[in-house]
Amino acid sequence: MPAKKSTAVAPHALNPALVALKTRATSLIKKWSSPIVKTAEQFESAGLAVKDFASLRKELKSILDPEIKEAKAIYDSKRDAYKVVDSFIGEGESAIREALEAYTIAHRKAAEAKIEKAIAMGNDVQAAAIAAKPYIPAVEGLSFTERWHGEVTDIGVFLTAVLDGRIPQDAIEVSFVWLNAQARARKAEDIGVPGAKGVKETSSSVRT
Repeated sequence: MPAKKSTAVAPHALNPALVALKTRATSLIKKWSSPIVKTAEQFESAGLAVKDFASLRKELKSILDPEIKEAKAIYDSKRDAYKVVDSFIGEGESAIREALEAYTIAHRKAAEAKIEKAIAMGNDVQAAAIAAKPYIPAVEGLSFTERWHGEVTDIGVFLTAVLDGRIPQDAIEVSFVWLNAQARARKAEDIGVPGAKGVKETSSSVRT
């Protein structure tokens, strides 16, 4: 049996202004599908093409911005209403979850203490039996999962261990927010940061 063809219509096809804009954009894209800039004339022509693309984008924004803003206002209103009710629900749920977590921690520690005592007394059978028995009651439809995460308690000790090779360099990540701020302030290769340099990138912009 042949696959059923989709009857969905592309959003832009429902708006004549968007159809016309897409047609103009398609023509411009075809003209500049393989841009070559080797002469001053070609540079000027390419620069004008960039302005044409920017103009198309500006028209696109003028066509759709009112609809987007209206849709966003509706979305924001519904989202805010959702957050209010969800926050109210979450307060009650969090209180119960905290109580369940406290119970779980206390009974896990108690079970671990019993296991350690049994092992210390040489009673491995009893230790295994305690370990096999759940330390919290089963609740249908409710499960508990332990998650662990790491925290750096002493950045100096941590970085020293990285430099000494005891911790791989993958354990740390450069803050490019901070590094880029130094480059913007210095505007030079020498940004006053050991092991780093400033890199200049040039881009063009269109005044509209």
